[in-house]
Amino acid sequence: MYHINLIQIFYNFATNNFLMKKVSATIMFLAFYYVVSAQINFANSSEIKTFLKSKTLVVLDEDPFSSFNETLKAVMTKLWTITPYDYITMEEFDKKKSSNSYSFIMLSEAEQKEDGVLCRF
Repeated sequence: MYHINLIQIFYNFATNNFLMKKVSATIMFLAFYYVVSAQINFANSSEIKTFLKSKTLVVLDEDPFSSFNETLKAVMTKLWTITPYDYITMEEFDKKKSSNSYSFIMLSEAEQKEDGVLCRF
């Protein structure tokens, strides 16, 4: 009778350092990829085409003491070439946000409660 000793197989596998490291790294990569890809929705080709046809509207920060507006304007002028762009206020954003003719760049905040502590991002 042929008997497989699972403990012996696991011990042999675990003592082979190179193989164990390789398998462990592969499992960790796959687990990380699964978690990350589950949280991110990638754009499909239709959404990318719609974006490339849109005009990007940069929503300016309403805080007069923020350096966000100046920094963003400098970066947009220097680097943004993928779509035409313009700057708008939050009021204009509220009027245009449902149109497929526009894409938007804006400063946003998110809140999440972890262990009873409110975290803002």
